[in-house]
Formats: sequence, structure tokens, C-alpha cells
Amino acid sequence: MRRNTPGVIWVFVLIALITGGSLFVAASIRMPSPTAAPIGTAQERAQVSEELSPQAEVVPQASYEPKTKPPSLPRLVIIVDDFGYSLAQARRLAEFPLPLTWAILPFLGGSEEAAKIAKDHGIPYLLHLPMQAEGDGNNGPYVIGVNMSDQEIRSATRGAINSLPGAVGVNNHRGSLATSDKRVMRALLAEVQLHGLPFVDSRTTSRSVVRSVAKELGMPVLANDIFLDHEEGEKAIAMRLETASSIARRRGYAIAICHVRKDTIAFLSKATADMFKGVELVTVPQLFGELEDEDGEEGK
Repeated sequence: MRRNTPGVIWVFVLIALITGGSLFVAASIRMPSPTAAPIGTAQERAQVSEELSPQAEVVPQASYEPKTKPPSLPRLVIIVDDFGYSLAQARRLAEFPLPLTWAILPFLGGSEEAAKIAKDHGIPYLLHLPMQAEGDGNNGPYVIGVNMSDQEIRSATRGAINSLPGAVGVNNHRGSLATSDKRVMRALLAEVQLHGLPFVDSRTTSRSVVRSVAKELGMPVLANDIFLDHEEGEKAIAMRLETASSIARRRGYAIAICHVRKDTIAFLSKATADMFKGVELVTVPQLFGELEDEDGEEGK
């Protein structure tokens, strides 16, 4: 037994050496390389803390969406003239879901209340300014006449605008004579422009000079393309609405004017999206805004 003792001891020594070497190799594999950056440095911890902080500003990433505007439907504007007489009709029309633009006559018993109804329902409205028509005498039913001086025209226009302070623009009521007179329109449009308002020519005459004078002044102007209720009856209105839509599809936009009349109200109360195929109904300020945006893009 004693002769075998040295051999046993060497066996145990060999096993110990093998085990120690294995542990050393395993530890070496788990240790990070001395050239690698330490994990969880103070700088990285600070970055994580800032990203999680509710006060940290999120920097938006670059957008790669196309810069061109998406295709849109042609625009159609419907202006309803002659508010200010019947408040019952105004209240009824205010409930219609269509995006209409009202035109309110100044200085009538229901003018201010009609404006309030429009405002309460989010409906944009124009000042529907009475102007002298052909055949009117010097004391006709108008606010602006051709025998008035420039100062009188501007003063009368200013008073009418101030009577309906929420108006988004001005259009003419009648006015076939006044809108064909350059001097009259120059004085009137200069006052409208001073108030920062656009003008919509109702085009009650083919001799209107509104567009040319507005161009001289550098102010925005649009013009009526068709009267929807020139003839009585809902069928006639429907046919003229299709004509207006056709103009919009051809040119990109169109303006149609109608009135607070029985047949017109009945027609509009039944209006559905099917009546406006291929066009989108918008308001006057919406159309002015879109056209100004396009002008700005072209000028860049």
C-alpha cells in the first residue's frame, strides 16, 4: 500500500491542474476586451435619461413625402343672397349641412340677427351691398350710386361694412350700373381693400369693370358664374347646378349664386352628395385661400 501512495498523489495533482486551467480559460472568455468601450458610461446614461424625460424635445425626422399637392376635386361655391328679411328662413337654412356662404343685406331689421345666426352656426357671410342698377333713379333702393362723390362712396361703403363687422367679404346686390363705372368701383374697392376684405362680383351685367379695377388695385376678386334660381322651380335649379358643376370641372372652380326663395330653400333642403358628383362644395373664404396659396406657389 505504501508503494502506491506517490502515484495517487500525482493523479490528484494532475486533476487539480486541469481543473484550474479550465476555470482560467472560462474566465478569460467572459472578460471584456481591454480595448472595448465600457458599457453604461455616464454619457450614455445621461442620453437615456434625457430621452425619457417629458421635457426632452423630440426632433422630427426628415419627411420624404412628395412636395406636390395631392389631386383634389374641382371647387364649387354656392352663395345665398338676400338675408336680412326673414329670420325664419335664416334659421331654417342654418340647419342645412351644406357648406354654403351667406350674403346679408345691411341696414334691414333682420340684418344683425341674421349675422348672429350665421356666426352661431359657423357659416361665413358676405356683406351684400346694394348698388345702383340700370333704370334706377337717383333715389333708388341702393347704398352706392353713380352720382355720389368718391368720398360719399367710401363713406357709405365703410358704414355698411361696419354694420356687419363679421363679414368675410363683399358682393354686390343688383348694381348693373354702378359695377360698370370705373370711377365708382375704384372708390368702392379701395375702401373694401382698406378693410382687408375680398370682393365677389355678382356680375349682374356683362359690362362689369370689377375685375379690371381690382387688378389695378392688386386686391383679390372673384366673379359669379351663374345664377341658380334665375328661373323658378326645383328642376330648373337642378339643371343650372349641373351647369355650374360643369364649369368647375372644366376650370377647376366655379361660383354660383342663389337667393332666399321658396323653391331654392326647398331644393337645398333635399340636396345630397349625389348632386355634387365630381366637385367639392366649399365656402368663399376657403376658395380665396386656396387660390391665394396656388398664386404663392407659382410665384416662388
